[in-house]
Amino acid sequence: MTTNFNISLFSRKFAKHFKKNVTGVTAFVNTYIYNEQCMEISNLKTKIKLLEEENKVLRSNKNIGEKDEILLIQKLYNLNYQKKFDQLVNIFGQSAEEGITIINLNTDSPYKSVQDIKKANTSFKADFCILFNKTNCKYYPSIKSGSGANYAILNHTPRNAKIFNSELKNQLNGLDKLIGEYINKINKKQIVEDINILKLK
Repeated sequence: MTTNFNISLFSRKFAKHFKKNVTGVTAFVNTYIYNEQCMEISNLKTKIKLLEEENKVLRSNKNIGEKDEILLIQKLYNLNYQKKFDQLVNIFGQSAEEGITIINLNTDSPYKSVQDIKKANTSFKADFCILFNKTNCKYYPSIKSGSGANYAILNHTPRNAKIFNSELKNQLNGLDKLIGEYINKINKKQIVEDINILKLK
């Protein structure tokens, strides 16, 4: 009788303890599932926003180059927002392994959302600014799209500019030869204005 009573008492205590622990585990699992679902919903909402913004750009009256420019900045912003730093490293190298900050040239402040991304004012030579969080270095790229006509890089910098007395000082002779050949061939109608620079000697 004593043995049976002890077994019965142990069984009740174990059942009570097990029920309490199962309740705790169940609550933990439910909380985990809830958090995962919230994260999934948040990611879906983000993706929907991104697609909406992309659709706005594609349906706008902007030319192909301007559309590609904004879409590229949005893409970089989104990769950073989603913390896909490995993809940023594939594009920019190790400087991007801690993420980037994309700065709006019009306001000189970071973009706060993908909806804020607009074309830079025509007074800027660059299209946007990238700050690499790891190195704190800023770069000012100019985006050239290959989706439409061949893009052109024009430089109206005067001959007495600082760049021609420093970094490009030793390149002036080569640049002069290229420009001389270009003007000569244009005058002789051997080439048209739009020509790949590699076709010049």
